[in-house]
Amino acid sequence: MTTAARMSVRRLGMLRERVADALSLLGVVVGPIALGLLFLVLLSGSAPAPEQATDGPGRPLDVVVWENRDSVLIDGPASAAAHLANVAPATFVVTGRSTNEFWFSLVATAPPGGNPWLIDFPSRHAQSLSCWNQSDSSLQGAATRDSVSGRMSRTRAGFTLDPGPNRVEERLICRGRYEGPARISAWVWPAAQLQEAQVSFYRTGSLIEAGIGVLAVFMLLTAVVNRVALYWVFFGWLALSMRMAALSAGTDFEVVGQAIGGSALVPMRQWTVGMYYAMTIALFSLLFKDDLKQIRAGWMLFGLQSSALLFIPICVFVSFRDMLPIVWIVQCGDLSYHYFIEFYDGS
Repeated sequence: MTTAARMSVRRLGMLRERVADALSLLGVVVGPIALGLLFLVLLSGSAPAPEQATDGPGRPLDVVVWENRDSVLIDGPASAAAHLANVAPATFVVTGRSTNEFWFSLVATAPPGGNPWLIDFPSRHAQSLSCWNQSDSSLQGAATRDSVSGRMSRTRAGFTLDPGPNRVEERLICRGRYEGPARISAWVWPAAQLQEAQVSFYRTGSLIEAGIGVLAVFMLLTAVVNRVALYWVFFGWLALSMRMAALSAGTDFEVVGQAIGGSALVPMRQWTVGMYYAMTIALFSLLFKDDLKQIRAGWMLFGLQSSALLFIPICVFVSFRDMLPIVWIVQCGDLSYHYFIEFYDGS
């Protein structure tokens, strides 16, 4: 090989190295920085402009809440009003995961300015809501996760009642049913501002599904190509993480744009929470399989892995209300195990 040929081969090798270094720099430095800047731009774009926020945020209302613990027969709002008479008002009331029916009353006044306004009931755990006028017991609106009627509509994670044109005050008695750790509250919003909040709410759901969903699809393709069990578990964990993030944000009423029926919503939440815990333990066990063998925590790990398997029958036979405390308790054990690993000195 001539000297010129050797120099050409050497230059070609150097060119390949530089291309590889540039690609590595793109993936390790430039790419993450660009994605970070894009994320900041999206966050700044989702915030309302100053001129759009002149009306201020929604205003919380005082609600008087009574829980029908003894399944008392209530003929209608007039009968419920007698039970509400001696209850002190509050800005919100927690249900304690109760599935009993709750009756509550409120007085809403229009915000200043004379613009259209709405009464918002924001709980994502509300399964149904009906409201009557206090003076004549006329039904103003009713809603479930599958249908709405009257002046009620679904907005963000909860329900909204439209008082109608030229109304400056609304006195209501409402009945609601809830599943999960709900909080009963009511807010008055200018209609235009609540519409902006609705757009931001849908944008949040889209960001969650787009961000974590793309990672999940990428991991799925990696699992198909490499046929490694860890990648399959990682894909399942990412898919469940997407649903858990949507549940936390209150945007889990849809999956990739497809609405979830009201009858399927609570079971899906139950299985999401249970399987997310089980999949997290499975991923942890596979990811640190070799490291876990070197520490003296075999029985603790066995206990966590057994609890993960037990969550499958728990999801089948235990209600969502009763399953949540079990999740909280076993999570304490999970944290204790991680604490043991973090500070274990190998002695």
